[in-house]
Amino acid sequence: MDNINERKYIKMCEMATEIQALWEPFPGDFTNQKAKTPLYQPDGIVCDVYNSTGHRDEILYLLYFKDALCEEVGNSYSAKDYIWLPRQDQLQDMLNCDGVNHLVIEINDFCFGNRTAIHAMNFDSMEQLWLALVMNIKFSKLWDDTANEWVINNNKGA
Repeated sequence: MDNINERKYIKMCEMATEIQALWEPFPGDFTNQKAKTPLYQPDGIVCDVYNSTGHRDEILYLLYFKDALCEEVGNSYSAKDYIWLPRQDQLQDMLNCDGVNHLVIEINDFCFGNRTAIHAMNFDSMEQLWLALVMNIKFSKLWDDTANEWVINNNKGA
């Protein structure tokens, strides 16, 4: 991922520890290698998951992209070494809304409501916006662009 918007989304996901704790790797999930991982591991899409222990130490088999070519990885990687990058549909599912109308109301309130409108203007992609909405509704947090972290929304409900 080279684009500045993509890098921002990766950082937002990495810092959203509450969201990362919800991750149950599944084929089709997008991932990005954590910066602290000592060895090179590819970023990619989960194509298979193996968990022999029943704990959250799943082994991922990835499909990844290198020089615009799609390659299958023969090795396996630990899920704990990756950042989950939720897709829009996964973020929307986290809100447990009753249909599209409810989703539209939630995003409208976030983007144009008095308490959060200024924060909603800081996002350059729909993924960033939906992640911010989920973090605000579920965890009462807002993204601080300056500090590159999620902060408690002290105005929620005020």
